[in-house]
Amino acid sequence: MDFSPLFNPKTMAVIGMSMHNDQHPANVILNKNRLRFPVKVYPVNPSGGIYQGEKVYKNIREIPEEVDLAVVAVRADKTPATF
Repeated sequence: MDFSPLFNPKTMAVIGMSMHNDQHPANVILNKNRLRFPVKVYPVNPSGGIYQGEKVYKNIREIPEEVDLAVVAVRADKTPATF
């Protein structure tokens, strides 16, 4: 079994990031990975829009390339709808 996408992803989706709260756990994950990890990070929020000058995707299906790793930071009851 190949675990390289888990431990060395090339692309990552951060699902559930907030457009208004920089301290939201998903936003912290998004920003830390942008600065410290050599991976292309895609923010995902159902509202879409622009966050820090970057497009926010409404769902993971809109992301233009295959995603190696997804971090889901939403309430448990909202998780099934994210995919």
